[in-house]
Amino acid sequence: MTEQCTGQNFDLDQVFVFGTGSSLVGEVYDSLNPVFESYRRPFVAVDKEYLASGSGVGKAAVADENGFLEYGASDAILTDEQYEQAPDLQMVPMLAG
Repeated sequence: MTEQCTGQNFDLDQVFVFGTGSSLVGEVYDSLNPVFESYRRPFVAVDKEYLASGSGVGKAAVADENGFLEYGASDAILTDEQYEQAPDLQMVPMLAG
């Protein structure tokens, strides 16, 4: 199955999601992999990778319009200046610790 989104065709039989950022979040995501695997396979082949590279790297990489990732994780919220530079970015709370 293929779907058109933002002018590009995507093969929905195989989806790859890449993220980077916070080291703390990386450990949690790794521990949740078995749960993720058990729920996703019946619906679509989704492969994911998360690189624990640090919060600053995650925020910078996701703000890069020429970037290669779908999400970035950070222990810190976006500043007003970062929102001005990349107004389409959204913060979604994923973990409290």
